Amino acid sequence: MDKKESLRKIVETIDNIKELAEYGIPVLIEGKKDAESLKNLGISGRFIFVSRTPIFQIADTLKKEGILEVILLTDFDKAGKKYAREILSEFQNRGIKVNNILRNELLKYSRGDLKDIESIYAYISRRVDIMPNFDDMLLPHVISNVGMTLDGKLATVSNDSRISSENDLKRVHELRKEVDGILVGIGTILKDDPRLTVHKVPAVPKENPIRIVVDSSLRIPMTARVLNSDAKTIIATTKPSSNEKDEKIRKLISMGVTVIQTGAKKVNLKDLMNELYKQGIKKILLEGGGTLNFGMFKENLISEIRVYVAPKIFGGSNAPTYVDGEGFKTVEDSPKLELKNHYILDDGIILEYIVIK
Repeated sequence: MDKKESLRKIVETIDNIKELAEYGIPVLIEGKKDAESLKNLGISGRFIFVSRTPIFQIADTLKKEGILEVILLTDFDKAGKKYAREILSEFQNRGIKVNNILRNELLKYSRGDLKDIESIYAYISRRVDIMPNFDDMLLPHVISNVGMTLDGKLATVSNDSRISSENDLKRVHELRKEVDGILVGIGTILKDDPRLTVHKVPAVPKENPIRIVVDSSLRIPMTARVLNSDAKTIIATTKPSSNEKDEKIRKLISMGVTVIQTGAKKVNLKDLMNELYKQGIKKILLEGGGTLNFGMFKENLISEIRVYVAPKIFGGSNAPTYVDGEGFKTVEDSPKLELKNHYILDDGIILEYIVIK
């Protein structure tokens, strides 16, 4: 079963849970956070927190109420599986059917990526945008990579960005070899004029990722190195046209560049991600500046983060930081991260996170 079919099955399973819950069948979960996650998926109904009351007491209460069936959605780790067996035993001994099939289907179709109930919404939202047309739901897996100082700066106030060590640069270029596309904003192009190819480690031309530039106002210089023939290039810009813009698009296309137009004043990042997925770009390395990074976080389009933290302090209120933009207003609005790995690299440290919301 391919990824698209697996996602389709997960969405169908969520719909089945929603239908049964709305029909009045209670859902057995661990606690409030699980309930919030299910509500985010549009599932409402009667949630029973099995962590607060002994299982036999819950089973006895439901039997007295005449409840004949429940939906089991406890955590999916080893402890959760053991707990699920206890629940099955207590309820079945009282003649109450335990619907554990839906839980098992979520596990099977997620290919082991789901570890608890709270991760269902994160798993779905990272990969799909809940819309009627399934073809419009699929989004690439985006890795945000950054080299920054201990105070979160990407460069000094005079734009000196010598942060990464030699081995960190090699790490990044190995990562470029693993992805289908590399995404930057126009600010990076104008400031650094990068090639965005694999050249710090041994590689052949076909290992270069497709270069994707978000350029709402189509400011890219026609002499930019990212437009060379070393790799394919995609420019994402807005829909509104003018004679000057249309002429520049024609020139870019004549150079072999693909141009995607989406959004009015700014590039619609979610639509762009969906279009890139349709073009076969399933895994993207985001090497953006603070503005693009914020936009991607705001739209919940980043799946994981890899950070090289250098033992340096740059300071400066105007020095670029990892995430800029308008910022999140509250802690609740901001992305939630889970640390998955960390290790020393040269004189810095690598931190690897997954985005859980």
